[in-house]
Amino acid sequence: MSNSRDVSIVSPTKPIQPEQQAASIAYAKVEPEFKALLPEQVLRVNLDITKAASLAIAAMPGIMALRAELVATVPQFPVDKLDRLQDYALACWYAHILAMPPTSEGSPAQPLLEEAGPLRQTLLVGAQALAHKGFFDPERVADIQSGSGHFDASTDLVALARMYQEKWPEIEHRTAVDKTEVDRADVLGTELIVALGPRLMPSGEPLTAGQASENRARAFTLFMDAYDTCRRAVFFLRWSEGDAEQITPSLFVRNRSRRVQDPGEPPAEPTVPSPPAPGPQVPTPQQPS
Repeated sequence: MSNSRDVSIVSPTKPIQPEQQAASIAYAKVEPEFKALLPEQVLRVNLDITKAASLAIAAMPGIMALRAELVATVPQFPVDKLDRLQDYALACWYAHILAMPPTSEGSPAQPLLEEAGPLRQTLLVGAQALAHKGFFDPERVADIQSGSGHFDASTDLVALARMYQEKWPEIEHRTAVDKTEVDRADVLGTELIVALGPRLMPSGEPLTAGQASENRARAFTLFMDAYDTCRRAVFFLRWSEGDAEQITPSLFVRNRSRRVQDPGEPPAEPTVPSPPAPGPQVPTPQQPS
């Protein structure tokens, strides 16, 4: 176990919305790896990919702060999975976007954009008031406000929705924004991303619905294997400190802000099959006697 108890730990306070260009690049880098998986290795998608990928990306600084200690302390730790975790998360998110069905057969994006403008403004005005009261990060709100153009409108809606969703138990009685507007912004923003973007792979080749669905499951498999490996390692390293759940939260837990883990409780493990490929196993932490 680690002897450095004064290490500065970074906890993911909120999900980070992936950026499409970076995600497209990550997808192209990871594609050969997920295509090499055998059919029996591919996992079934069983969680919200957008939220899971966003949360994993937000957790990266905290995990990377422990990289050297993980390599030195955790037996046979596969550091390549940590080094590629962000690429896996971004690629999984991008594969998910590519696999989403069109908003409607042959429909233009214009009706979505007409709805997006007023909804974005409503959520943004509410977010500015909440930032003034200290509930939201003022810099993040200002960054969203600076967006312009159709694609920015789509990503702004998703980012605003996530801000409200993360703080909803605290702000629901402090804002004029309705929860249905927040949920609609999340859906509408994603629909716009799909409607405005070409349904092509980063290589420029057309992507059929079947290929897109298969690629999503394969990218998801790599992402979950890497995150689960890193999470187990962090629990092994930081078991005594009791902060592992804050550094690498479960991607399956809802309303995390309402759930406080008992210091003596073993970590919740994702209910997914075994990792897709053989490799060194990170020891599962045991509860101290």
